[in-house]
Amino acid sequence: MKAIELPVTFTDEEAMRAMKLPEEMLEEMLPMIERSREIARPKAAYARLAVQSVDEDGAVVGGIRLHSKVLAANLKDQPFTVGYVCTCGTELDALAKNNPDPMDAYFQYALNEFVLRLAIGALKETVEEEFSLRPAYAMNPGSLVDWPLSGQTALFGAIGDVTEGIGVELTDTFLMVPIKSVSGLYFTAEEEYVNCMLCPRETCDGRRAPYDPALYETRFASAMG
Repeated sequence: MKAIELPVTFTDEEAMRAMKLPEEMLEEMLPMIERSREIARPKAAYARLAVQSVDEDGAVVGGIRLHSKVLAANLKDQPFTVGYVCTCGTELDALAKNNPDPMDAYFQYALNEFVLRLAIGALKETVEEEFSLRPAYAMNPGSLVDWPLSGQTALFGAIGDVTEGIGVELTDTFLMVPIKSVSGLYFTAEEEYVNCMLCPRETCDGRRAPYDPALYETRFASAMG
């Protein structure tokens, strides 16, 4: 497992858009933005995991069994995958958790999520370069019914000591702390893959691709046949 810090940069205007606030509130929010920019230390832990076996219900990667039909189809012809956990960092998380003002804490969490998105972009570029994994697509436990949040336990086990490496802990309910963290697997494929393509949820600010109700049957259900 490798643990790295992911330096990110952002403008005041980008921060305001992330918090969905008008420009006229910039002066009021500037202390929060500047403090966040000063102490932000987003991090990632990642590991190259050999794909040792694949069947219709899941795959064994790095000696750990992962249960997901979609994941099995995505890894069917892959010699390896890259497991990862990426976080906004304990530093920004403390700013939100320790803020006595609920509204300020809300905006801080929004800013933390923005930093996380920037960090994920930087991590993806790192993985693509280091492992010649282009393009790199990601699957994430909890994004699909097919790979529920409980799948994080096995994924963390495959990656290594994530808590020691970057300070991210997994709770008994499979949530991560800091909460603005994400885990997943990177792989490559000839056809584009985005979790959103298989997710029917209509109200989602993070949607990156339209839902395709036929995609599971046409691309994944028979992939192991």
